[in-house]
Amino acid sequence: MKIFKLALPLTILAGLVAGVVYLNGHEDNASGMPPGIFSCNGRLEVKRVDVASLYAGRVESVAVDRGQTVSTGEVLVTLSSSVAASQLKSASARRDMVQENLRKNDARITQINEEIRLASIELNDAEHLFKDRLISATELERRKTALAVKKSSREIILREKQETLLEMDRAEAQLEEAASRNSDMTVRAPFDGIVEYRLAEPGNVVGAGGRVVSLLNPDDVTLDVFLPTNRVASVKVGDDARIVLDGTGTVIPAKVDFIAGDAQFTPKYVETGEERAKLLFRVTLRIPEEITKRHRFGFRGGMPAVGYVNCTGDVWPQSLTVSRGFATDSDMKAPGNAENVKTDGQEISDASPDGRETENSMKS
Repeated sequence: MKIFKLALPLTILAGLVAGVVYLNGHEDNASGMPPGIFSCNGRLEVKRVDVASLYAGRVESVAVDRGQTVSTGEVLVTLSSSVAASQLKSASARRDMVQENLRKNDARITQINEEIRLASIELNDAEHLFKDRLISATELERRKTALAVKKSSREIILREKQETLLEMDRAEAQLEEAASRNSDMTVRAPFDGIVEYRLAEPGNVVGAGGRVVSLLNPDDVTLDVFLPTNRVASVKVGDDARIVLDGTGTVIPAKVDFIAGDAQFTPKYVETGEERAKLLFRVTLRIPEEITKRHRFGFRGGMPAVGYVNCTGDVWPQSLTVSRGFATDSDMKAPGNAENVKTDGQEISDASPDGRETENSMKS
């Protein structure tokens, strides 16, 4: 009876250990990947940027709508502000006034230079007359004094002109600031993107820094995967990765761009073998910009995909060979990679034969 009581806990403990070993081995091999290649499913994320107004104003017009593609510098929203318009008008008027003062200074300088020239001639004549004793010393001194006074007046006018030039610089700076402020009342696209939301409508009053349009940057595409501690410890920023899109089987190269410093709960859309409450580490896989620019507007936020991380640097298995059209220059230059690029993967971009996206591929 005592032997049975001792054997029962040992048997249960051995069973638990065997179960844990089996589950770990089964989980590692469930994907059929070699050791050192970890996988997890997730959804593509396209970077979103909320474009805001630099100054306060009333929304006069919104030039874009949801799903519309925009180019860098394209007008998104126009704001109206009587303050900005009046400041521009005032700065322009002040600049014109300073310019007029500068013209007057130049005219005075021209006039005083002519007076100095005439005074110099008179002084020269007076010196000759004084040698011939035709005029008195007092008259000669008066001519010298008149010339000195005119030269002194010219110095004063030149200093006034320098002050006017400094005032002109200040007026030009104020006008440039007012013009920039007035120009900033027109909000433009900071990059080529897709309009996700209109956050302001005509008639709305937005404050300084108020958001008006939400844009998606199709050149910034990532996928977040969640790995447990025993796996994330082997992963480093810069490690090679692969993203496989659900439904198409397209294999896209990526790089590990970020590893979270703190563990967190797994999102509901991630299917894992662990308990839902177990904390995992978020690892961000980024698709190279070389690829996103080539297939611009082909990636959509929310696309389900599976991310694979290769923390060993070994050759990828045949099932994760990069699909045709998604290889980077470094992939093609690597020994043996050019021959291993698959040609049966379905493209996600409606590209024309010359490599340029058609209009349909730019519509969301």
